[in-house]
Parts: sequence; structure tokens; C-alpha cells
Amino acid sequence: MNNKKVVKAEKTKRRTVVHTIDKGDGKTERKEFAAIRAGLSWPIPGGTPSYFVVVGEEYVPASKYEGQESQRGRLIFLGEHEAGSFLMDILPSLTDHCTLFGCNDIYCDFDERKENHIDEVHFCRTFVYDQKVGHINFLEAPHHNDFSLGISLIRHFINQGLLTVPEGSLAHEQLKALTEQDLGDSPETHFHALNGLRFVIGAFYKFAPHYGPVFTPKRPYKPRTGRGLR
Repeated sequence: MNNKKVVKAEKTKRRTVVHTIDKGDGKTERKEFAAIRAGLSWPIPGGTPSYFVVVGEEYVPASKYEGQESQRGRLIFLGEHEAGSFLMDILPSLTDHCTLFGCNDIYCDFDERKENHIDEVHFCRTFVYDQKVGHINFLEAPHHNDFSLGISLIRHFINQGLLTVPEGSLAHEQLKALTEQDLGDSPETHFHALNGLRFVIGAFYKFAPHYGPVFTPKRPYKPRTGRGLR
């Protein structure tokens, strides 16, 4: 788990997020992320609690060489939270985490075309609006109907050295406990932490962060004056 204390999150002109981190003894450090996103798993009646996880992709400067493929940064597990069986149990903590880490996009299981979990999304959006907590989007998670693919993507990022799910986290415990037999028994109703994690990892897989260079003119613009000006 990420135990460093984030004291401030700032957006940059190139649309990245910079964390100011308290290292203790009055010292701080800054860490830049290309994007910070969250995955939210809905509570399920009958005992499956709600859960969210916040993940950031480290910022890697673009290559100076034309045609060279840009590199993806590592995915950093910033925080998770499990709450009760009602949305109101988790939304205050979710919005607090989004404000703390500079997260605007939350990915979850819903489909507007099929009206799947639309009421839950509308409730979340209304809560955010009423609480005036900033610009937070609740978005459809890629591949949210395919639990097996989501687990494959998580393991792909782990095997590539681009993701570490910290020991002691609920997501780590569930990933370690998951078996092949579980995949045939509606795993999305039992492994809520893996739901949240696969939603956000699927988003990073499908939607690479977009950021651009900060334009700095070589010299200030100076209007022409005097004779010869046309």
C-alpha cells in the first residue's frame, strides 16, 4: 500500500497531476502522474459491499526522437476503500480520495444503452453536484461485462512490471485467492475488489493518458513599429 502522505494535488498545463508528498521532518517531494483514475464496484444486495480503488500512471516524458514510440509509466496503487451495502456508505470517502489525489474519472459497471445501473450513476452524479466537490466523471468501464478479460489485463500489467498490487490490500488478497473454478461461478458477485481494480486497469489499457508539451515561445512577441510598417 502507498503509505506516503499526499498533502496536495495540482493539475499542470500539460494536463498531468503533481502530488506534493510529505516525507517527514519538514521535507517534501513531488511526483508527477500522466493520469489518476478510480474504479468503483457497486454494492450487491445480500452482503457484497461497495469498493473503490485509485490508481495513477507515472508520467514519462515523451521521447525527443521523432518516430520513437512513447513509453507508458508504471501504475501506482494509491488507495482503496471498502464500505457497506449502500452507496451512501462509500460516496463520501470516494469523493474525499478523488479530491486528495486529483482524480476526475471514476470507471464503473454501467451501460446507458441497456439502462444497466443508470439509477446508481445518476445518484452518484447528483451527490457530487450537491456536495460541490469539483469535476468528477462517472464513466462506463471498458470490458465491464467480461470478468475473465479484466483479470487477464491485471496480470498482463503485473507481468510487464507496470503494476504492483501491494500486499495487505484487499485487492491483493482477492487476486491471490482467485481460482479457475471461481471464474465459472459469477465471480463479479464475490470479488468486489477485483471488480474495482479491473475497471480502472481496463481504462488505462484502452485509454492511454493524453498530455502535451507546454508551449513556451523562444522570445516574447514584439509588434513592429516605425517606418516601413504595413
